[in-house]
Amino acid sequence: MILNRNGATFTYDGTTYTIGDRVVATGESAYEGLLGTILEIRTGKDKSTDNDTPDFHCAFLPPAIPAEVVALESRFSALYKQKKVLDDISLDEVIMAPEMIRVINPNGVHTITVYTVHEEWVLKGDYGENRYPALDPDHAKLKMTELILNDRAEGCISDWRERGAAKEDVTGENYYECWVRDEYCDNHYKVSIETQTVPISEDVFTEIGKAFVDRILRRDFAEQIEDWEEISGLSDAQIADMVAQPCVPERIRKQLKENGYLEESYWESVSEAAFKLVEQYTARINGGETGE
Repeated sequence: MILNRNGATFTYDGTTYTIGDRVVATGESAYEGLLGTILEIRTGKDKSTDNDTPDFHCAFLPPAIPAEVVALESRFSALYKQKKVLDDISLDEVIMAPEMIRVINPNGVHTITVYTVHEEWVLKGDYGENRYPALDPDHAKLKMTELILNDRAEGCISDWRERGAAKEDVTGENYYECWVRDEYCDNHYKVSIETQTVPISEDVFTEIGKAFVDRILRRDFAEQIEDWEEISGLSDAQIADMVAQPCVPERIRKQLKENGYLEESYWESVSEAAFKLVEQYTARINGGETGE
């Protein structure tokens, strides 16, 4: 089968690929890090390689950063055991295996809203700015409020107010501006909250979800052991350190897999994993040996 109609889709090993998808080459290929486009997908007798997997024909953009050019040339020189420069490396049509590419913007991409606090000022004609991104609008509003109050207490706004020359804009909820009367171009301060919807890939979305579940597992682990006699000799700081151990979520997941993912087995799994984790942590604190 040859698939080359723009927008046509093909699913392999749980991943759906679309002709025209933008991709990045993975570390499984000498083209690692290059950005490209899927031009064609071939399977069966129409393939150009003897691989067991489909052939993905891709066109890659040349690297724009000099360090990336050097790295690409170095990889190809080592691969072919002779000096290779960028002009020697084919980019227009490259056959890739599935593990060699990762789709950048797959169908069904998720989005997240980013709230950026944008602070900018002109002081005696000199311009400056700062940007503070946040994923929560309340965090952004807190940062904006702190910036304004700090500047009113000990910054340029404080100086302008003492001179009796400060003027303020009071029209926007997520916008604040102050300037010196008759000197706006040379002396003003502005802070606002800007919103932007950013696409995130399935991989990133999965990582965010995993981080959220990890937090829940840590919370439940802490709740499970809070009255245990086995931790009575630990300080609050040591208990917090134990709960924060990187292995905690994975140990609970492992126990859940052994016990089955039924709802009634959840707390039993947390308890069993917690018992082993507490035993190992207290043994380490007391100078003993630990094991898996």
